[in-house]
Amino acid sequence: MKILLIQPAARNMVASIVPEYVVEGAGHYPPLGLLYIAASLKKNASAAVEILDASLDDLTDDDIKREVLTRRPDVVGITATTFTLVDAVNAARAVKEADPGAHVCIGGPHTSVYPDETIALPCVDSIVLGEGEESFAELVRRLEAGRGLEGVEGVFFKTGGAVKKNPLRGFIQDLDAVPFPARELLEYRRYRSVIGAGELFTTLISSRGCPFNCLYCYQAFGRRYRARSAAGIIAEIRECLALGIKEFWFFDDNFTADRRRTHEFCDALLDGKLGVSWDMRTRVDLLDDELLGRLKAAGCRRVFIGIESGVKKTLLTLRKRIDLGRARTTLALVKKHGFETYLDFMIGSPGETREEILRTIDFAIELDPDYVQFAVTTPYPDTDLYKMGLETKAFKEDYWRKFAANPSKDFKPVLLNEHLSAAELAGLLDFAYKKFYMRPKYILKRLLSLRSLSDLPHMGKAAVRLCLKTLTAKG
Repeated sequence: MKILLIQPAARNMVASIVPEYVVEGAGHYPPLGLLYIAASLKKNASAAVEILDASLDDLTDDDIKREVLTRRPDVVGITATTFTLVDAVNAARAVKEADPGAHVCIGGPHTSVYPDETIALPCVDSIVLGEGEESFAELVRRLEAGRGLEGVEGVFFKTGGAVKKNPLRGFIQDLDAVPFPARELLEYRRYRSVIGAGELFTTLISSRGCPFNCLYCYQAFGRRYRARSAAGIIAEIRECLALGIKEFWFFDDNFTADRRRTHEFCDALLDGKLGVSWDMRTRVDLLDDELLGRLKAAGCRRVFIGIESGVKKTLLTLRKRIDLGRARTTLALVKKHGFETYLDFMIGSPGETREEILRTIDFAIELDPDYVQFAVTTPYPDTDLYKMGLETKAFKEDYWRKFAANPSKDFKPVLLNEHLSAAELAGLLDFAYKKFYMRPKYILKRLLSLRSLSDLPHMGKAAVRLCLKTLTAKG
């Protein structure tokens, strides 16, 4: 039996308020979820598995049809987020048009939020909910053996025109038992971080689940924090090194949530003298001088932190329980240790005024990170922010569920700010980027940080595009 796993190209992604120059600089990252699924199949099923990352070459639906006709898979697994649902459904439709007999299974974060709407789509034969490594491998084994899918935990499926719903599967408790992502199935040398150091690059995840309770976050892996051992992470890094990969970005929500494990990992990197470069995401209240020194010594070079707002009232609304004074002192420590800093901010949160948004922009400039990303606060599916909008009747209907049942490329999410329109927020977002990145002080600092002209492409493609567009804009 042949299995084809598809990462659709984001050609019809749900529209968000993001400037074009930021979208253009986003880059491509390996489809980590599919790589885990493929590794589980290789370990737990006898089927041959291939991966098609359509996003890497911006493949069209006709391209997918040709790939299906060439590869002739028996089962096609397609990953979907709610934001890429239109493209996932188009890919599923393309598969069915090329080979009506192929079994199409949809997985990814979207199916767990809207399982009934997804399995009802005519081009879908089954869906996997939750963490898919074990469920999809069992689904494939059943189909390989010519058996039905009754009782496969975490799977909904169609049979005889009816939808069958199996019990859900619990989260994987021992993450060290999950096989390492099957990166060898990809053209892994083609992936680069747009703000990386230029080495061969990949993404990793060393934990699942986030113990925090921010209003705007969807917790695909639940709120219980589950972590891999330091030894397991080191073993995966060694496997990547054998492929020539030397640069790593940890996709954990909070890499330093377990301080002891963070120390163990840094010690193992130092003891092994692996000489790798890596980035990680954390919070200002999970860092201190001692830990930062250890991280720096172990090769961590960039820290991603979500600050979200420079206004205490907004932070309380968002349930982002950090202190602005702590943000200042932590950022000073991070810079003292020589890390590159990348901060996230949000504008247009519930109750937020134009004056408060301008204060957040000024706070970002005060902190003066190497890179900053601004975004408009958007009520995403199954977040408490979206639920709040439904409960208060700020939304006239459950519009995300309606979209899930009938995906349309013209869909636009409704925002939850009573003071400013979407157009006004878009203008403020553009203003935020230009005010931050077009400061003479910032431009000079970035130019002085270059070791050579060869570093220029890695200075930040989005920032370079912003500069060019601003300098050439009329008025």
